[in-house]
Amino acid sequence: MKLFGGILLESINYKGLPVLNVLENGAKGDGVSDDTSSFQEILNMAQNSLGIQVYVPDGVYRMTKELIVFKNTTIIAEKNARIIRDHAGYLMINGYKKNQTIYPPSTFTKYNGNGNITISGGVWDGNGVKQTSKASIFHFGHAYKLTIEKAVFLDAANSHHIEFNSSKNIKVTNCEFRGYVGTATLNEAIQLDLSKRNNTILGADDETPCEDVWITDCYFGNSGTSGANRIARAIGSHTATIGVLHRNIHIMNNIIENTLSFAIRAYAWENITISNNKLNDCNAGINWRTNILNNPPDSHTEDKNGVQTGLSQVVENGYISGNVIKGGMSSGRVIEVYGESSGKAKGVIVSGNVIVLSQSTSINDAILLNHSEDCSVEGNRIYGTKKVGIACRNIWNVNMNGNVIDSVGGHGIEVSGPSAYATISNNNIKRIGKSGIYISGVDTSTIIGNTIGGVNGDNSSSHAHLSLTGIKRVSITGNTCRNLGTAYVTPTALSITSGTEIVRAGNNFAGFSTSGVSGLKSGADLQ
Repeated sequence: MKLFGGILLESINYKGLPVLNVLENGAKGDGVSDDTSSFQEILNMAQNSLGIQVYVPDGVYRMTKELIVFKNTTIIAEKNARIIRDHAGYLMINGYKKNQTIYPPSTFTKYNGNGNITISGGVWDGNGVKQTSKASIFHFGHAYKLTIEKAVFLDAANSHHIEFNSSKNIKVTNCEFRGYVGTATLNEAIQLDLSKRNNTILGADDETPCEDVWITDCYFGNSGTSGANRIARAIGSHTATIGVLHRNIHIMNNIIENTLSFAIRAYAWENITISNNKLNDCNAGINWRTNILNNPPDSHTEDKNGVQTGLSQVVENGYISGNVIKGGMSSGRVIEVYGESSGKAKGVIVSGNVIVLSQSTSINDAILLNHSEDCSVEGNRIYGTKKVGIACRNIWNVNMNGNVIDSVGGHGIEVSGPSAYATISNNNIKRIGKSGIYISGVDTSTIIGNTIGGVNGDNSSSHAHLSLTGIKRVSITGNTCRNLGTAYVTPTALSITSGTEIVRAGNNFAGFSTSGVSGLKSGADLQ
C-alpha cells in the first residue's frame, strides 16, 4: 500500500474528496517527458465537483505551460516530487490571465476568485537559470483561504516565488524559499500586492489589498544553484495606492539570510506583527513604510480613482519584537519605521530585538523612527552599528526605554526635530563614537535615569555624554555618566548650546564639567 509521509494514501482523503494520482493519469515524472496535460486534466476536475485532492508522488515533473488551479483544490506532493517550470510563464496561477486568448479571461473581483486551495509539500522549481523570462512561480489573485505548507520554492526568474495579489486568509508555513535569478532588488520571495489600476494580471484591477496573512516558520536563503543569486527580499510589497492598506499581517519565527535588499518590507501595511524572526547577513533589515512621495513611475500617491493626491497616508498599529538580527546591513538600517509629513507611522512598538552588527560592514543607524507618533522603542539590545543606535527624527510622543546600546559609531540615541514629547529613560549606553544622547530641535521632553559609560570614540571636542541644542521644556534628571578606558573619554557630561525652560536635577556628573549650559530653571547635580 502506498504511503504518503508514513500515512496510508487512503487516509489523505480526510475531506471526503477523491484523491487523484498524477501518475495514474499518465504523468511520467522522469524529468524529460511533458507532464503538463496529465496535471491539468486532473486540476480541471475541480471545476465540476465539490473539490479534489491531487497526489504527486516522488519524481521530476516537467511543465511546458502554466498550470491553472481552481477552487476547492488540495495538492499533496511528496518531499521528492519536483515540479519544474520549463516555459516563460508562471508555474501555477489560479485563473485565466488577461493577456491570453485561449480561454475567456477570469473576471474575478474583490476576494471571489478561485480559493480554498491547499498546496502541501513538493519542490516547485522556477528554473530561472534556464527559463529567464520574468515570472513568479505561483500567482494568486482575488483569492481566499490559501494554505501553502511544507513546500520548497526554487530560483524564481527575476520575480517572486509567490505573489499573493488581492487575496485574504493566507497561511504560509514550514516552507523554504531559495534562490533568485535576476539583479532587481525589489522582488520579494513572497509579495503581497493589490490589484492596482492598469497593473493587474488576473481579474479586475479594483485596488483590492491582501488581508489576514500568516507567514510562519519558513526559511529564505540561497539555493546553491549555479547561476542563481541571493534572494532580493524575503517578504513585502513595493506598490501602493492612497486609501488602500494591506492589513492583519503576521510574520513570525522565520529565518531570513543573505538578502540583497530588505529582509521584510511592510509597505502600506497596518495591524502587523513581525516577531521572533532571525535575520542573518541581510543587506537591509525590517522596513515599515508609508506611501513614498515623489515616486511617479508607480504612482504611489494616486487614490483608487487614479487621482493624484500628492500625499502619503497613515499606517498604524503593530509590533516589531523579539527578532534576532546579526551581521550584514551593508545597504540599509536594521529596523526602520518611516513615515512622511503627510502620512505618519503611528502606534508602533519596537521591542526586545537583538541586533549584533559590525561597524566595518554596516552603513547606517540600527533603529530609525521618522515622522512617527505614539510609538515605543524598548528593551532592545544594539551592538556595533556604523551610525546611530536609536534615531528618532520628526517624532511626536515616542518612548525610548530600557535599551542597551553598545559600540556604535554615531550617537547612542538621537532625537532631532522638529520633535516633541520624547521620553528617553533607563537606557544603558556605552562605547559610543559620538555623544551618548544627542537632542536637537526638541520640545517638551524628558531624559531620565540613563547610564552612559564611555563616549567620544571619535575624539572630538564637540561630543558629550549628553549633548543638547535648540531645546525647550526639557527635564534632565537622574542620569549617570562615566568614561571608559582611554578610547571613550570626554571631559563634558552635559552640553547645552541653546534652549529655554530646562530643568536638570539629581544627575551624577561627578568628575565632569558642563559646557554652554543656558536656559536652566532650577536644580542641582553632583559635579
